[in-house]
Amino acid sequence: FKIRNDNEFSSGEIKFIGKNIIESGEKIEVDITFLAPERLKSELKVGKKFTFYESSKCLGEGIITTIEVI
Repeated sequence: FKIRNDNEFSSGEIKFIGKNIIESGEKIEVDITFLAPERLKSELKVGKKFTFYESSKCLGEGIITTIEVI
């Protein structure tokens, strides 16, 4: 995941809500769990845009709509 405007990426897990497979251009809700959320505390804000990648390939974009601290 890329949350900041620098070259640092964060690792995490995405769980699709209500779907197992999505098509290109489709909009869905997901739950994201970051492996090191403490490194992103200042960046995790409702309304913040982010991108997510697999290796160097951009797979999609998102907007934070809610934040739950576990």
